[in-house]
Amino acid sequence: MLRLLRLLEMAAIFCYFALAVSKRPGKNLLPSLSSCQKQYAQPMEEQKNNPLHGITLEQILVQLVDFYGWEELGYKININSFNNNPTIKSSLTFLRKTPWAREKVERLYVRTFKK
Repeated sequence: MLRLLRLLEMAAIFCYFALAVSKRPGKNLLPSLSSCQKQYAQPMEEQKNNPLHGITLEQILVQLVDFYGWEELGYKININSFNNNPTIKSSLTFLRKTPWAREKVERLYVRTFKK
């Protein structure tokens, strides 16, 4: 598997430089990697042990608010953005900037919905 990934990476690098050399003089000699990445896309490893895979933070927060409500959520996780004028937008902003708070919210979500 590791050899296959290395071969795909080498093919992508080769494609990148082949495109750079084939450009006309005076033009941008270094194209974006997107054309090569599409052609030689590396397989994404599945996250079998991650119960939050594919779920956005907004989805997590909306489900928790629907289930508990802001008051109960603020009691379970003592965060000002849950207790004082709570909104989804302000809470998301805080959670994205504060890893410890995000971890608490994610743990509560897993305990509540992923049994």
